[in-house]
Amino acid sequence: MYIGSFTIHYTPTEHYDAADSFPVGIIAFELETGERITRLLEPDSAAAPEWYCESLARDIEEEINEFLLDSNTSLVNEFGQIMVGSDIELTLNRPLGVSDFEAGMALLMQTYVTRALGHEYKTYETFSLDFRTNIKKDEHFPIAVFSYCAPTGEFSAAWLNDENPFEPARLNRSQRKHIQRQTEEFMANMDSDNIQIAFNNIRRPQFGIFKIDEFQAMSSGQALDIAIDDLKKLWASRKAA
Repeated sequence: MYIGSFTIHYTPTEHYDAADSFPVGIIAFELETGERITRLLEPDSAAAPEWYCESLARDIEEEINEFLLDSNTSLVNEFGQIMVGSDIELTLNRPLGVSDFEAGMALLMQTYVTRALGHEYKTYETFSLDFRTNIKKDEHFPIAVFSYCAPTGEFSAAWLNDENPFEPARLNRSQRKHIQRQTEEFMANMDSDNIQIAFNNIRRPQFGIFKIDEFQAMSSGQALDIAIDDLKKLWASRKAA
């Protein structure tokens, strides 16, 4: 199938020069069926400008929908521009050949919005530091999750000790102290210039490192969120089995 599309540009005149416009979304339509989707940049995206918020995104989408439904509106003005009000402009993109509309939409957002805003998806390796509750049966659960991008060296960690959704209810006081001690040692070693020291000094076999998966994300923080969500789905499926 072929997808036609427009990039949505917004000019925040209250914050920037009138010439400063930012890509904030895509209007895409399947050329044969006419099916149309409007997708805006998520306000919590790593690529989103600081002034971009949920209420603004809703206002932009409402204004665009009204514009597209108004049969009396001329699509192109006398200057050859596609203007939606005074602060929203649409620019036409080349048709895109894809096998799936949703995959095509994701590619359009990445190409014309996030990349244009100076952000690109990178591949992050994600893995967890787990505590083994039973070494003989290899029962373990994550107490921390990490993400790492090899080309850039970007690294992030999320500790789950306070409200750990993966922690079993039967954990005893001695085990909790053991986890706390390992956490403190690990974090102290992470302060060094060589972060590998923290991983080399893990108290094995009670603790271990386990790979989660590789994810495409715009930041190490976003990769962490994806990895934790992936773990939650895995834990839920185990409970349901």
